Amino acid sequence: MILGVIFAALLVVVFAYGVYESLDYPLLAQVFPFWISLVTLVMAVAQCVTEARNFHLRIEDVQADFVDLAPDRSLPPDVVYRRALGYLLWILGLYAGIWITGFVIAITAFLFSFLRWEARLNWPNALYLAGGGFIFVLGISWIMTLHWPEGLIQEWSELPWPLG
Repeated sequence: MILGVIFAALLVVVFAYGVYESLDYPLLAQVFPFWISLVTLVMAVAQCVTEARNFHLRIEDVQADFVDLAPDRSLPPDVVYRRALGYLLWILGLYAGIWITGFVIAITAFLFSFLRWEARLNWPNALYLAGGGFIFVLGISWIMTLHWPEGLIQEWSELPWPLG
């Protein structure tokens, strides 16, 4: 579909901007955003070429050849759209959480809530995995001396190192 081509082209633009913008950072601050943006830019270009080829050939089922999982065509479109909207709302909630509470708190809360309510894990497993995600973020912060984005809470009050 043409929407796939448009979406892939938008991803190319976003990640190309990420590469361009990260070139202005100091060398150590540049490593993470530059390489993540560059790798995802290459993948986005590949996806854009694939989508454009499929659109040009009018082949919609070709995508099933690129993955191990066959698409489930038995679901009604309204269920597919409802699920897609649900995941979009999860991502928007994560962004809102980062804006309000900062990255470290928001990603930990997102991991816990997504695993608990969307993946339907029991409380202990969701807590263990979210705690593991928190420890991973702290470890990356400490090893690479990263300062994650701060939210409104950090502007209002002084929080200790991992949270602010």
